[in-house]
Amino acid sequence: MIWNDFVDSPWKIIDELNRLSPYAQNILLSLLAESSVKYHNESKRLPNFSLYATMNPKDEGNFIMSLPFLDRFASALPIQCSG
Repeated sequence: MIWNDFVDSPWKIIDELNRLSPYAQNILLSLLAESSVKYHNESKRLPNFSLYATMNPKDEGNFIMSLPFLDRFASALPIQCSG
């Protein structure tokens, strides 16, 4: 099986993290907790990686994010745009 670039990259970047469905969030939580991914009957152990993500301000297009998922992030940098 050929894994996609996201799986193989040591840098994982997700834009609009809070727009991911709870199902997608659970997949990422599993990736963060177990350092492995599963697809059909195959799994792959991941080497060390860094995950960077952005979030949008709260609106009707966002999903609630679970505390165990949010707890996996070491830091957050709030940025407020004026204008």
